[in-house]
Amino acid sequence: MEQTGEWEFLPDGITLDVSASSDNLNTFVANSPEVFPFNQGRKEAPVGIGEYKALPAGTYAARIFLPTGSLKNPSAPAKMQIVEGSTTDGKTAYAVTTGGEVPANYYRVTLLGATGGTKVERP
Repeated sequence: MEQTGEWEFLPDGITLDVSASSDNLNTFVANSPEVFPFNQGRKEAPVGIGEYKALPAGTYAARIFLPTGSLKNPSAPAKMQIVEGSTTDGKTAYAVTTGGEVPANYYRVTLLGATGGTKVERP
């Protein structure tokens, strides 16, 4: 399996919802490896994006896919929510809500550990 496109930053106004803890929506980040197994023990990301040669530790999250397509830690949940808004100091502010603390527009992405497949939910 090979990468099909270049790494990209999310556009301005779109962010990973680091505040989402209900329904395991923070588990993609929480279960991301602290050190990549193939990165000689270094904590920065082993890839560059744009002008960056490597992303500093704590500025990225990733999950490792095995040649079979499954995740390296298939029993650990891998869910995330991408929303319109911004993140500052570990808190996500939604651009628009449906009342209360629910974002009006989101993508909820689940990686299926055994197969590496995805499930996407939208409002």
